[in-house]
Amino acid sequence: MNAAQALFLKKGVGATVIREITDSTEVAKGSFYLYFSSKEDIHIALAERFHRGGPVCLNTNR
Repeated sequence: MNAAQALFLKKGVGATVIREITDSTEVAKGSFYLYFSSKEDIHIALAERFHRGGPVCLNTNR
């Protein structure tokens, strides 16, 4: 999830593709789908983690 979060912050959710997430973590694309059914699902999981007070990565370059 951290790789997805970093890409979402860098490129935006709409511009990020699942292949970029899996390539940056060396996870097979099929394995991604064992945990998330879509890019939107991982985005929701990140939002839920944020609301629970979990670790977040803040982009301080903006």
